[in-house]
Amino acid sequence: MILHLVSDEKFIDNAIWQFESVLPDNNVYVALMQNKTNELKYIKNTKKVKRIIIESNEYFNLINEFNKYNAVILHNLDYDKARLVNKS
Repeated sequence: MILHLVSDEKFIDNAIWQFESVLPDNNVYVALMQNKTNELKYIKNTKKVKRIIIESNEYFNLINEFNKYNAVILHNLDYDKARLVNKS
């Protein structure tokens, strides 16, 4: 299983399509959000992308589950993703 930490960018839908064509249903896509009112603006494949609020219980659960993934791919490294990886 591969964990993808994504940003709300236009290329993510295409990346999801490419990863799913190679390893179908073997990928987890997570977008870190500042708060629950944030909506995904550019990502249209919202069924595949799980939104997790930074510093929420789900966020800390994700940190504790890092070891269950074979790989973690950071799409567009930013401060929040770097902090998440450093905590894991």
